[in-house]
Amino acid sequence: MNGQLNQRPDLVIFDMDGLILDSERLFMEQERIVCLQYGYDMTTENYITTIGTAGETLRKILRDLYGEDYPMEKISRESRERVNRIIEAQGPPVKPGIGELMEALYRNKIPFCICTSTDTDTATHYMEMAGFLPYLQFLKGGEQVTRSKPDPEIFLQACEKAGVRPERCLVLEDSPNGIRAALAAGMQVIAIPDLVPVPEELKDRVTVEVVSAEEVPALMGLN
Repeated sequence: MNGQLNQRPDLVIFDMDGLILDSERLFMEQERIVCLQYGYDMTTENYITTIGTAGETLRKILRDLYGEDYPMEKISRESRERVNRIIEAQGPPVKPGIGELMEALYRNKIPFCICTSTDTDTATHYMEMAGFLPYLQFLKGGEQVTRSKPDPEIFLQACEKAGVRPERCLVLEDSPNGIRAALAAGMQVIAIPDLVPVPEELKDRVTVEVVSAEEVPALMGLN
């Protein structure tokens, strides 16, 4: 841990991929397969640069990596279809401690929502399958904003929707882009790294860094 929470939040915001779901590795594996079918070599390093992004931000990263002709929509759609088939067959891969954390927040009457770069319909379906949907205040998908993480737009929209000031929000994020977005919004941040360690330049800026969501209830003083 790098610090401590200075207040109990009025809203907790969860990222989804890599934070609630152990889905980044799954999507990376499937996207790599689809990329090869189209003649592109998608390395782990290249994939990592796209984590937490969507829309024009993602499009620019991919075109810088693979050129103007990179068929982002086709590859993203086919990769998501492959991932969907796996999750439909095996269930959502929920990460340790997430269910217990959501139950503790709900029990303590602390509202929480999801802000994800994944589209709203897909994310809603995953959360419904996982059994979390009834507990959420709301869910915001990547297509609902014009600027994706690391821009803070999605987090600020969530604050406005909930009627909560940014400084009264706590964000749980795994990716550097998500952490940057939360910090830019002026929110407290608990970093729970997944595929990518917290960059050195962000380590002193996050409120707390933990290994797993299993640590968060005690950190928040939840019963």
